[in-house]
Amino acid sequence: MFLGGRVKLGEGESFTIESTSDLWGKYAGDQDILWRVKVPESCDVLIVFEYFITETYMDYLFIGNGTKKSDSPTWALSGYAAPSQIRMNFSAVWIRFSTSDFAGYRGFRASITPQCSQDNTTVDTVGSGFQAFDGETYQIASPNYPNNYPPNTRLTWAFQLPNPQECRIYVTFLDFETEQDNDQVIIGTQGVRVKETFSGRGVLLNYPFLVQSEDSSTHAYVQFISSETSPTARGFMANVTADCEPGYHLDLKRNETYQLKTSNYPLYYATDSDESWVIKVPQSCDILVEIVRFDTQLNQDGLHIGKGYNMSADELFFLSGNSVPRYLEVKSNLAWVRFTSDQDDSSRHHGFDAHVTSTCRNDAAIEHSFDTRGTAVALSNGDIYSISSPNYPNDYGNQQHIAWMFRIPDNCQLNIVMNDFQTDGTDDKVTIRTPESVVSEFNGDAIPEPSFINSTVTIVKFDSGFSGTSRGFQADISPICDIITTETPSTISPVIQPIEPLTVLRGQPTRVMCTVILGDLPIHFRWLKDGDVIPLGVGVEFVNGAFSSSLLIADASTVHDGRYTCEASNLAAAANYTTALTVQENLVELGRGDSLFVKTPQYIWAYFGDVVGSYTWIVKAPQNCTVRIEFRGLTATVPGDVLEIGSGYNISTNHIWNLTGTGANIPTWFDIDSNVVWMWFRPNDHKIPASSGFSAVLRPTCDQDVNAQSYIDTRGSGVSLSNGDSYTIASPNFPQNHPTYTSTIWLIKLPQPDCQLTIDFDNFTTRSVDDMLQISPSASLDTVRATLYGDVIPEPITFTSAYVLIRFSSRSYYGSDITLGFKAHLYADCESETNDTQPYVDVIGGNISLSDDGRYSIASPNYPYGKYPARQDITWHIYLTHPRCQLSITFQVFQTERYFDKVYISTQGRERIYYGDVIPAPLIVTSYYVVIRFTSDGLTGYGGFRANLLAQCEEGVSTTMTPGQPNEGTTTPQTTTFRATTPVSSTPSAVVPIQQNVTNVTTGELLRRSYAITDRGMVQMFRGWVDVQGQGAPNDFCRVVRTDGKPFLSCLLAGSEEDDLLAFTSPNPSVEWFDPGYSNTWYMKDEDNNGRDDYCRCIGSVRSTLVVCMKAGANGFEGPGSDFLPPNSPEECLFHQADPFFGF
Repeated sequence: MFLGGRVKLGEGESFTIESTSDLWGKYAGDQDILWRVKVPESCDVLIVFEYFITETYMDYLFIGNGTKKSDSPTWALSGYAAPSQIRMNFSAVWIRFSTSDFAGYRGFRASITPQCSQDNTTVDTVGSGFQAFDGETYQIASPNYPNNYPPNTRLTWAFQLPNPQECRIYVTFLDFETEQDNDQVIIGTQGVRVKETFSGRGVLLNYPFLVQSEDSSTHAYVQFISSETSPTARGFMANVTADCEPGYHLDLKRNETYQLKTSNYPLYYATDSDESWVIKVPQSCDILVEIVRFDTQLNQDGLHIGKGYNMSADELFFLSGNSVPRYLEVKSNLAWVRFTSDQDDSSRHHGFDAHVTSTCRNDAAIEHSFDTRGTAVALSNGDIYSISSPNYPNDYGNQQHIAWMFRIPDNCQLNIVMNDFQTDGTDDKVTIRTPESVVSEFNGDAIPEPSFINSTVTIVKFDSGFSGTSRGFQADISPICDIITTETPSTISPVIQPIEPLTVLRGQPTRVMCTVILGDLPIHFRWLKDGDVIPLGVGVEFVNGAFSSSLLIADASTVHDGRYTCEASNLAAAANYTTALTVQENLVELGRGDSLFVKTPQYIWAYFGDVVGSYTWIVKAPQNCTVRIEFRGLTATVPGDVLEIGSGYNISTNHIWNLTGTGANIPTWFDIDSNVVWMWFRPNDHKIPASSGFSAVLRPTCDQDVNAQSYIDTRGSGVSLSNGDSYTIASPNFPQNHPTYTSTIWLIKLPQPDCQLTIDFDNFTTRSVDDMLQISPSASLDTVRATLYGDVIPEPITFTSAYVLIRFSSRSYYGSDITLGFKAHLYADCESETNDTQPYVDVIGGNISLSDDGRYSIASPNYPYGKYPARQDITWHIYLTHPRCQLSITFQVFQTERYFDKVYISTQGRERIYYGDVIPAPLIVTSYYVVIRFTSDGLTGYGGFRANLLAQCEEGVSTTMTPGQPNEGTTTPQTTTFRATTPVSSTPSAVVPIQQNVTNVTTGELLRRSYAITDRGMVQMFRGWVDVQGQGAPNDFCRVVRTDGKPFLSCLLAGSEEDDLLAFTSPNPSVEWFDPGYSNTWYMKDEDNNGRDDYCRCIGSVRSTLVVCMKAGANGFEGPGSDFLPPNSPEECLFHQADPFFGF
């Protein structure tokens, strides 16, 4: 029954339903057909499928109970993996078939019968659909089990999950024997998302294989397939169990490792995230978590780790910020991991990357006498855990930074006993702290007294500087959980000596002392600021003694201004005292000839995240003077380093320069046009020694106007230009030869990002690539757009950016290689409209995300200003927002050194390689992830390439790869190399005559491709570059278009000046119906050897399909009378797939 309706069946009756179909056996688009089925009250409805093939996630068969259509059906079937039969335990059932706007696949056919007897079978051997509920187990087996299964069998069991995002199934094989490779059991999720494939006799028994949804699937499936040959195997039996515990479940085998990471990693994670995992390992194993990278917002976003399944209990660790132990041990075979972030988006972080490993009792990975690597461990009463410095008892080495974290039960104390202790100087130390404060800090060669920590979480950290010539330390860690907490008659409560208020200058070191003058030991100290716990990372440290605690601030700032409370407690009681700390601004006045030397702490040694807080300098010069800043060194290269420069007394206003992360790529000189200047520096909070900070000299300049028209800047400066300003720069010593081995940098700041800076050259002479001028449209050399050298004066260059960095460098050692250098005038323009015809062209590489109609341009380095440099290796990672998007890659320019300098375009399973001096054909790829890579050898290159990228995500995009290059080889995954030479026809004949009537009548040359494309065609149909004019080159663009609702084939001919859709078409497009054929069976190829590419496709009814070609003629495709069958085409072509340019 095609059109739906009401069906009433009695016992023993049956009824067949099927999708509508056209002449070729495919159901039409935009269908919505409803059947309502009624059987006797004591019966169920059994639906048995003869076949089921629909477009996955686009076309659905919904099945529900009752007499009315429901928005919440029991089953939503799509794709290929429908169950062989479904028994609905209701006497009234509705069935609805709904399709998208596009013509579909074969569809479905099913018989409906009443089932009026109870189904008492315990093992399902027919392939059924089950409504799976949490904790229930279903037993399935191959047909005839335990006897040999029949040949040519395809059965599918489907398990509808109550909540696909929270639930999963486990498949446990009790018996398994099939013919190797020929007969298989496949488990996966809806949409043919294959998870596992099993075959043969070596399948692991009694092991639960996990199947869970990673997409929009609504059910999981188990499929059994046997070949046409008679088998001699008994098949399989399995238990299928549903599990709806929260979290993504992992089932790790012995010593198996799995990678956990936040979504989008290594990009920033989203706000308001909540991701969870449940890890199960064998019974005799524990779980080891290795943190590869960790970067979250401190105290707000973090990683929770616990044991067991229940994420609301048994939490062991909470990690936040970016200073965490590298390893965490969970002494259990079950653990859960949960990452959460709040809604605060004021700062962005990368999240975490971790490896989870199943470590079993006899694995060397967890057998250690002393833990030297830094681990987070949960300890119970009576446990003893030993730690030591690296390489103990030998020298621990320099630049060591290791942290251990210990979690103990409530009402316990952590006992830390140092058995050996020897460190060098003050930089090598052991710090013991709780999340609230530092408890103690040890260095030297005296063994400290035991420490007793009243906290559920304790951190022990070892740091070494640049010596590392001592043996270090060894300590035993153990919890004591039988502490008496009631006050004894002899216990005396603590009394705190009053603390005087303090007033300090910004930048000064500060110490606040809290002393207990009366009270019994042990005494526990805690500090609060403005009533709250002081978080980590704000530049505050604590040092505790037996009767005192010191709050230390290395560099006071306004962040530290407030009221501080010291709390002291023992077994008797708690006491507190509050005092005020006031931080005032720091101002230095300089007269003519004076100077001020400023530097970051520990300069020039590399600082760590332990150097926290901010640093401010304010300088006041005489009224008619300006301030010059001369940097002696700056290496602020780690993300998080911030150096800002401004004018006036208020550091929150009048920002002039932001030198965050610019590293060594800044000028030596900055002239600030104000007599009051401030500098503000905040170091990074990373625990790695990657930055050295900076040093600088500030002095008044009262006698020189560096902005005079006659002034030529040859020293390298930071220059702030306003609209209409001009500035002149030149290489050092100009107009004399520049020095040997020099590097000079100018950083130009414009008022706003849409301002233009034009660089106009007067002179330009360099000897070789060792002497060059680099220009970057940012404050960093990481984005260099132009690299200039030689003796030709370059054309003026214009950049639109808030910053432009110019660097002149010479690596020449000998005076004979030195030349004049360069001279250029800079002009700032913030009023002219930005030239939108010159879009941004990415020559840097990196991650690119494109949504529908997203456009992006890439090019080789230095394009279009000159040849690309030697030894380049640049990669663009293009991510499309939907797996059904297409990426169109169109080259505008292509000139590389043949065989040596290449462009690689890679998708999943395929790689294309281009080189040479002819522009490649446009390429269309359907993949959510594409990699484009450019490499050059050790010699200076050619002009390079430029390519435009376009994402198209229209509904119904084909999921196949459709390259527009006709000579690309087969469609199987491979590496195919393309030389960028003129493509030849894919015709199998040896010689193809060039038709003289399609060459340029003036020059006799081959007609080139026309890119005047106004309609790129329907994305789910054929489109590509072919040869329908017979000139021996694929320069005609053919695609399926639609006008007045009717699709037809249209070709834009080579040499055309406009896209006339009716110039070369399928026959009579306004009258005759054009049949594009079954999906992915179409291709264009010269099948009749006349030099023109014909359009071929699979057509016909479902049981009688064949490949038919539409002949390409001189003025268009000829009519049905000229259709022909191509040689070597498959019979029953419906279930075959054609290459768009090579056929079957």
